[in-house]
Amino acid sequence: MQLTRWTFINREFEPASRPSKREWCQLIESLAVPGKVIAGTPYIDAARFAGATTLDSPAANDDLDAPDLLG
Repeated sequence: MQLTRWTFINREFEPASRPSKREWCQLIESLAVPGKVIAGTPYIDAARFAGATTLDSPAANDDLDAPDLLG
């Protein structure tokens, strides 16, 4: 397992959808994202995370339907 700091992983997300530090910690602690929380800082197993296509936790906007997403 090669751990990568959460701020580096966040670069893969659009700015408006980047998880916060607290959200990363919660995702790791709930086992939705592979990684470790070390001294309050989340580190993600980048190789395993990149291979995942979905997260186990619901998205913050999962109450949107297709017309909402299409704008």
